Amino acid sequence: MLRLELALLWRERLARAALVLLVVLASIALWNGHAEDRALRLQVDRLQAQQAQATDETLDPLVDPVDAGALGYAMVHLVPQPPPPLAWLHLGDAISEPVALRIRLLGLEGQRHAGGNAAPERAAAGTLDFAFVVVVLMPLVALVLVAPLASAEREAGRDALLASLAAQPRVTWSRRVALRWAALGATVLVPLAVAATTTTTGRADPDLFGIAAATLAYAAIWCTAGAALALRWRQHATDSIATRLVGGWLVLVVALPALAGIVLDRTLPEVPGSRIALEHRLVLNDAWDRPKEDTLAAFVRYHPEWRGTAPIPPTQRFHWKWYYAFHHVADRHVDPWLSEREHARQARVDAKRVLGLVMPTVAMQDLLDGLADQGLERAQARESAVRDFHDRLRAFFYPALFADRPMTRADLASLPQPEPAAPAARARDVGGHKQGITRQQGGQGRRREAGRGRGRGNGHGAAA
Repeated sequence: MLRLELALLWRERLARAALVLLVVLASIALWNGHAEDRALRLQVDRLQAQQAQATDETLDPLVDPVDAGALGYAMVHLVPQPPPPLAWLHLGDAISEPVALRIRLLGLEGQRHAGGNAAPERAAAGTLDFAFVVVVLMPLVALVLVAPLASAEREAGRDALLASLAAQPRVTWSRRVALRWAALGATVLVPLAVAATTTTTGRADPDLFGIAAATLAYAAIWCTAGAALALRWRQHATDSIATRLVGGWLVLVVALPALAGIVLDRTLPEVPGSRIALEHRLVLNDAWDRPKEDTLAAFVRYHPEWRGTAPIPPTQRFHWKWYYAFHHVADRHVDPWLSEREHARQARVDAKRVLGLVMPTVAMQDLLDGLADQGLERAQARESAVRDFHDRLRAFFYPALFADRPMTRADLASLPQPEPAAPAARARDVGGHKQGITRQQGGQGRRREAGRGRGRGNGHGAAA
């Protein structure tokens, strides 16, 4: 019986063409994802090699003692941001965000939001990856497979014969729908299995199984819904049923998610990075004309461990500790805008999850974001990696800066090294139970700065 059903399905010209096309597109998407992922990782390696050479060129000519302020100003540090392990399945932000961020011991927010670090036009243009095939194209093929489920039998004059042979018609139709669902799932997952086994190091990523299970469940939703409508409209012509189902696909998969995105952008606007950069720059410009005592007084509110630092002589027009102090004050000044931006982002994510309750396409996209370590959680993890490194960088330089002592080449042996972002919380727990942790990593974490370590070696907090 199963062999006969498979033969009948394969004889349907449109179904055969749709399945073959889906296999081809899934294979191309996986190849393209691997190519993009490999190119991004090679770019990270190249930038790190160039940065290592630039660091050597900066440090090699130094002679003891070293002015900590001048050295901190001269050194540029590269924080790598390689794509997550499963970026080849879901490129997402990997193609629009920078693969590395160069920062200095200056105000972090001015550097992060100065612009030119990202390429949002690439994300706007879109790309063919496995997630696009699953979320957008697979539902269309599912509807193509189930559209002629009953009407084709009626048009061929076999419906009466099938009704007389089947003791339980519901079981028969369910079996036929399940066969089409299995064929659809195999069409997508076989290329995925081949790509995974030929490109990994022999250790399967457990999230791959989650993606496979989600794909099968998503396919089951569309096959079941499409089959129910096709059986309900069985008295209509096959072309009429197919047209209605494809119209439903256009509305549910293309039109409504796009419209929902436009509505969210209008109702939940983010604070643009240019506004944050402008506010940061205004504070920096104003600091040059303010008394140095006022700047240092504002600084020690965030770092009370440096309250006893030696005052700057009135005749000295410039001092490195004053310079770095007002950069840090500028970072703290933009905290309200950073918090507002974070709340707007989280509100947008929460709204999308609510939409996912009624839109399977939105729900599947959100699930893939979590499994592939993309979306808001990934952005927060990337920002945390930069902030943590900037914290360690300031903790390394501040003791020499605010104690007015030079550094030696021996001190530079413990110079902090940047690390890429750790996996985001939802990539480890897709259920979203940990999202409250990441939600606090923005503005609230910075307000704990004054309560951190009071020792001279711990003179740092969250830098942004």
